Amino acid sequence: AEVEKTLGESSTFEAKVKFLDNGGKEIDASALTVSDTTVKVTVPISKKATVKVNASFINLPSGYKQSNIKYSIDHKEVTVIGPEDVIDNLKSITLSDIDFSSISPDSNKFDVSAVLPDGVRILDNIEYFTVTVDVSNYRMKTIKTITGVKTTGLASGLTVKKTSSILNVKICAPSDVINRIQSKDLYAVIDLSGKSAGEHTVSATIRSDEFSGVWQVGKYDTTVTIY
Repeated sequence: AEVEKTLGESSTFEAKVKFLDNGGKEIDASALTVSDTTVKVTVPISKKATVKVNASFINLPSGYKQSNIKYSIDHKEVTVIGPEDVIDNLKSITLSDIDFSSISPDSNKFDVSAVLPDGVRILDNIEYFTVTVDVSNYRMKTIKTITGVKTTGLASGLTVKKTSSILNVKICAPSDVINRIQSKDLYAVIDLSGKSAGEHTVSATIRSDEFSGVWQVGKYDTTVTIY
């Protein structure tokens, strides 16, 4: 196809079919019968832009928002390339979720990949981003027993008969409140959606209504009996 202009967007052209020999020279095709003498050729044109990089967190403590979290990323901006209409609307990219239960003063650096729209890739050859969460003002503590349990998703007509205590729970909290937190200030939230009558082992999320910025470190289960 003869294109005598600089392409600024994806374009489709009608190109003539030519026959070449092994040396790349055009040959006489007058003795040949060809089903199609022209073909349509689409030239995809991508656009690039420099965008910000944002971390993402799940299972945040009660009363916490993403804006409350102080963190840094080894690459604050990246250059991306992709379809023009996607890039024009892309102001930032978000990284894979970091579970708050994995954050503690002993573990605050995470290597995570980017979540990109279809057709978009990073030009900077970055496979993983290192996110460092600022936990300098937080401390850990082990609570021997948590007995309080709140349930969600329990089907109509069913009742929770009993739940087991959760033992040796590590929690993280601001340094000015960590020594004041007691077992009575904490409870476990368990999701019973889809659970029928009987005994079940389910994961528990530790919460506190008394203090904000408190979260569990690690994963915990409890046994519940439903009838």
